[in-house]
Formats: sequence, C-alpha cells, structure tokens
Amino acid sequence: MRSALVAAVIVAAVLFVPANETHAATIGVPRDFLTIASALDAAASGDTVLVACGVYREIDLVVRPGVCLISEARDPDCAILDGEFRGRIVSVIGGGRDTEIQGFTLTHGRASAGVAEADLPLDAWFDYVSGRGGSGGAPLCEDSSVSVIRCRFRENRAGSGAAVYCEASTPARPCFVGCEFLDNDSVDGFDISSFSVNEPLFEDCVLDSLCYRHESALDFNESLYR
Repeated sequence: MRSALVAAVIVAAVLFVPANETHAATIGVPRDFLTIASALDAAASGDTVLVACGVYREIDLVVRPGVCLISEARDPDCAILDGEFRGRIVSVIGGGRDTEIQGFTLTHGRASAGVAEADLPLDAWFDYVSGRGGSGGAPLCEDSSVSVIRCRFRENRAGSGAAVYCEASTPARPCFVGCEFLDNDSVDGFDISSFSVNEPLFEDCVLDSLCYRHESALDFNESLYR
C-alpha cells in the first residue's frame, strides 16, 4: 500500500507543471514561418526567431520584449533585411538585455511619417517628416535596453537618426556591440539620434557619420570613426 502511494506521488509530481512556467522556443525562418514578420508575431518572451541566411525584403518588423531575433550564422553577411526604401525596417518597443537582434545587415530602411513615397531630395523631404514617424530608418528603439550585436546599418534614410533613433520616457540603455554604421542619410545629418533619458552604449563599433543627443548620453567604448 505504501509503495503504491509513493508511486502515485511521484507520478503526480512528474505530471504537475506550474501554471506560470514557460518554455522557450526556437522559431525558424523559413523552417516554421515563411516570413520574419509572421515568426515575430508568433514569438513570446524568451523565444528565439532564428533566420536562415538570405535576403528578406520586409519592413515594419516588431521585436517584442524578451524576444531574440538572430541570424543562423550570427554574422551580418548571412541575413540581409532590405527595406527597399518602403518604410522602417524594425521597431523595438520596451524590453531589457534579454531582447536581442544579432547578425543582420539592415539596409534601405526609410522612415517617412507615412508620407506617400516620392523620389524627393532630402531637403524637400524634410518638410514632410516629423516626430517618430520620420525617425529611425532601420531600428526605432523606444523605452528599450535592447542588445544589438554584430549588425551592419547601411544606406538607410530618415528625418533624424537615419540608422538608429532611440527615445525613452523612463531610463533605458540600448547596447550596440560590434556594429557598423555606413553610408546612411538623414536630414539632420546624424546616423544615430538619442533623446530623453536614453543612455545608449556603443562598444567596438564603426561609424562614418555624426551622432546627436538631446537630454541624453552617448557612450562610445573602443569605437572608431572613419
């Protein structure tokens, strides 16, 4: 009788899973979903969206808190996110260091405040861009301490922060490690713009343009202007 009771307790313990326990998943593109957007939509905090090498012509991607977006080779030559100047490539709203983007080239992103696309020169285009809608051609980081690792930002356009625009209403510290910022164009002349209580960290990065901060701090560690 006692052995039967012990066995029943062991079985119950094995079968019991706390209601709040979650299991991280790895979601493959294109293995599980054909597009990065659909994979990100399906991802929950703790999940990783693993992207096979190739060119992905997608815009308006949203990386939610606790989600990791990673190329399979973790190298910017592996996976290319090409916005074709149709819109902003990716936004990161909220999240800490466990929110991550790693190993991508982000190119031809364009933040245009929802204006109909027209082949305008930058000085004329400035009249049509304002606020966050015209900022951050590749990523817009809002209230986020996202980790961006080994990414290349090339030939993106925006009114402000052609490559990266960071803004926060509460203290945030997005971190860029081993990234390159090359040939980006913005109306205000800055590849990277940071506002409010953001304190972005750039470590071992390469930049070929200027950065701007407003009521903010930019921390460059072992980074190179060229």
